[in-house]
Amino acid sequence: MKIRQSQNIDFNSFSAVIFDWGGVITELEPARCIAAFNELGLGTIKNYLNDIRPSNPFIQYETGRIQTPEFVQYLNDDMGKFVNPNLIESAWCKMLGHTPIVRLRLLGILNEKYKTFLLSNTNPSHTHYYLRYLLDSMQFDFGSAFTKMYFSYEMGVMKPHPKIFKMVIEEQQLDVSRTLFLDDRPDNISAARALGLQTIQVGPENPIEILFAELLH
Repeated sequence: MKIRQSQNIDFNSFSAVIFDWGGVITELEPARCIAAFNELGLGTIKNYLNDIRPSNPFIQYETGRIQTPEFVQYLNDDMGKFVNPNLIESAWCKMLGHTPIVRLRLLGILNEKYKTFLLSNTNPSHTHYYLRYLLDSMQFDFGSAFTKMYFSYEMGVMKPHPKIFKMVIEEQQLDVSRTLFLDDRPDNISAARALGLQTIQVGPENPIEILFAELLH
């Protein structure tokens, strides 16, 4: 495919890159997820997805406060009927969409030039499902594309809280002025920028394969 470049990037201005996952590397499909839950009888799923309060079971799941069985049980209780846990997890995983091969190739290129990290607000169901999908269907070991992967449910905190960024920065001893952070959410970008990180907000008009098109030639 022909790659166009939307903006100039000084590739010498950073020595480390931190990637968000959903919306940056893998496309997110909330409408497909909501439709799948509607079919199971949970029509209020959209309310959970838009609720950022700590009491929300989706937030608790993505910060490791509850585990998969508790998450599934909560949804069963909310529906007022028993639904096979496998069906619930399957519906939940429909949030994750396509990952263009060009992005996987780009990750490999960047990992050879820089320290690269994944910092994702996610949960065990999504992580285990999609890492297995990439390996089985695309023969791609996602973990090998990064120096280290960081998941919110393992860290006990989510972006945009400054703590999650500081944990990565301190553990990896990163120079924030030479670290580039890529995310699709403006609140996460603002939080990272406030800590001194270089930032680029990724979106449909400037996906990473366009931002780094020069490296793909």
